[in-house]
Amino acid sequence: MATLSALFTFIVLSVAGNLKGVANGYVFTQQVLKQGETLGTNFSKKFPFPYEECRVFMRPKGSLVVVHKDYESDMVWQSGPAPGHVNGDDYVLQLGERGNMVIKRIVSPGDPRDNVTVYDTHTEGDVGDYFLGVRPDSAYDCLLEIRKGTIGDGTRDNVGDLVWTSIKKGGMRPGETLGTSQILWYDFPNECRDHFMFMNPNGNLEVFKGFFSYRNRLPVWESNTKRERGDYRFIFDENATLILLDVATGEQYWKKDLQRTGHPPDQVNQLQLVSHGCDGRGFGPYTWFSKEDNVFLREGDRLPAGGVHYYNSRPADPMLDSYTCDLTVHYNGRLEVGGSGSGSTTGYWASYWDNGKAKNDTAGDDYFLMLHETGNLAMYRDTIDNPSTRVWATHTKGEVGKYFLSTNELCDLQVYEGTPEEKGGLVWSNRVTKLKSGDRLTKGQRFTPPGACGALMTLQPDTGVLGVYIKHCPFTRMEELGICFDGRDEVWTVDVGLSNYDDFYVDVCDDGKLKFYGVGRDGDELKGKRKLGDLGDLAGDFEVALCDESGLTLPKPVAVYPMAV
Repeated sequence: MATLSALFTFIVLSVAGNLKGVANGYVFTQQVLKQGETLGTNFSKKFPFPYEECRVFMRPKGSLVVVHKDYESDMVWQSGPAPGHVNGDDYVLQLGERGNMVIKRIVSPGDPRDNVTVYDTHTEGDVGDYFLGVRPDSAYDCLLEIRKGTIGDGTRDNVGDLVWTSIKKGGMRPGETLGTSQILWYDFPNECRDHFMFMNPNGNLEVFKGFFSYRNRLPVWESNTKRERGDYRFIFDENATLILLDVATGEQYWKKDLQRTGHPPDQVNQLQLVSHGCDGRGFGPYTWFSKEDNVFLREGDRLPAGGVHYYNSRPADPMLDSYTCDLTVHYNGRLEVGGSGSGSTTGYWASYWDNGKAKNDTAGDDYFLMLHETGNLAMYRDTIDNPSTRVWATHTKGEVGKYFLSTNELCDLQVYEGTPEEKGGLVWSNRVTKLKSGDRLTKGQRFTPPGACGALMTLQPDTGVLGVYIKHCPFTRMEELGICFDGRDEVWTVDVGLSNYDDFYVDVCDDGKLKFYGVGRDGDELKGKRKLGDLGDLAGDFEVALCDESGLTLPKPVAVYPMAV
């Protein structure tokens, strides 16, 4: 019994001692390699920490590897096999006097090839002391880090400035880079910790959903630029242009300008890997551009996938609500508008409208949005310099002239004739409050009657189904926006088989019929007709109604003639 009591006392004191050690500065990092040392392919070492364990080793093909604990299945990072490896090659790991880490190939005696560097962090700084360390950062990763100075006792307060890390955390600021095999882990806010970008040694920039050991999965986004294994670098430059650089040749073999509009934004924010929070609405390299006005595009302007332009209102009267509206072009061809308001909703960002993703989208596809000089707003697949396929449009071709894309205080997207200073007529909006004979309802567009009517009509972007739905809106602003429906509380629907088309629309014809068109390669194809509510003997212009005069939802849309009122 005394023995058990003594053991219990020992455990309590040990735990207390460990906690005290953590509070006073526990071992933050351990040294793997110091300047002037050389490690070969036989190197393998475990590094125990108070709560975790990391292992670092070199593989025979010249790859430096970091695993969590001692499980190769929990591999956190590797530099990758050396390009051009042949049997008999040997490799050494070195840390230079300017702070760059290199892996060099040592060829066999008699081999005509030269000894060359097969991996380089390209982190040359001032001549001085540097060391390569390893440390655990969470329950899922172990970081390799090059730091300036000497390791000292390894506590947080005594390690030097960070020079390089195998895994960057957070977003990327303009001017930052990502080297070969380096990882950008998007960990802000915390719930986004399972998205990361990887600069593949084969020259392909990739974004994954899942922790690092899941890299055998397919990427959710990629640059689609696979080449021979080599030395590559991803650059996010000051103008928000994404660049992939072949370090050996200096070739910029891939570029993507995320702003690409005729009028530059007022501020470029950091690069992040999800479009809005962590709800999975879009994955890939996104950058937010703040604007002083709510004009997103003018005629001839183009906005690439990955660009998020947002406007933050600052009312002169402090008693009025401020609001934000943002426009996002997603990497799956989807156009989305969202925002938030102080007091109008929960105060959090919300998606207000989108036009659905493109059919048969793949991780390597690219898209851009363009406002044409005819007032037609359209989404295209492929790059800005090589447009291939139109996947969505407002179908509002008019006279060649001046147009602009803007929003109102409800974050409705609106295309106007003229200029912001001399505004003309409204050409198109994603939300209309009246639908008349001769009008057109485009893919994703919503018809939300004003007043007491609690229904809306929309052409569902993912299915092509035209439906009338009941709104359920917990917040006034959301009710005004007509976004409070989930597609299940339906009153009336029509499906004429539009789901296989990228784009489609419905025309409200003078004879009281709805005509459904799918946009094909050879033109617009009539897919079906449906008659509105009983017209009787009336004729002439009419408006579509979803509710009666008391606000009660009708069983199907009807045509209402002004002369009959």
